Amino acid sequence: MEIGPLLVEQRRVGDEFRVVEAAVLQMHKTLAGRHLDAGTRSQIEACVDSTISKLFQLGRQQLDLDAAVSAAKRS
Repeated sequence: MEIGPLLVEQRRVGDEFRVVEAAVLQMHKTLAGRHLDAGTRSQIEACVDSTISKLFQLGRQQLDLDAAVSAAKRS
């Protein structure tokens, strides 16, 4: 298996992971504030839930790509 495309995908997924992680951190920071009304707080909490799901999905992709890169290096 060719390693080049795996490395490119690994980099892309890593970059996306960091962007999504930063978004989750920003939403948590926003939720920590006292200026939110109940409706806005509820919307942000729902967004946090879906964004964290995306973060877990990207983490799984990273693990799979790491394994594929390791296997490609061994062959």
